[in-house]
Amino acid sequence: MVVVIDNFHTYEGEESYKVSGFRDSGSAVEYARRFIRHSIEDIRRKHGDEELREMWLGFGQMAVVHGPDGFPDFTFEDEFESFFNDPAAPEECDYHAVARLAGVEE
Repeated sequence: MVVVIDNFHTYEGEESYKVSGFRDSGSAVEYARRFIRHSIEDIRRKHGDEELREMWLGFGQMAVVHGPDGFPDFTFEDEFESFFNDPAAPEECDYHAVARLAGVEE
């Protein structure tokens, strides 16, 4: 399961939602990775690189993969530097494609 969190409303539960039904954890991880990349690239297009990190932390969207026990399994913290420093190609942001291939309704 992937939990999507609006960074602006991090502590308000109604501003997060779950995407579930992934056939395997790899699909959930790839969905979440692309979702985060999409959020970062959306802000990069609107505000440029200079304020990207600050704008994303304040107004972007995060995705965290939770395991069957309900606890986070994958948070992408070790990948954020590359997400901020290396712009993503469009296919690296297409989380909808992962959902379609995994048979998941968003």
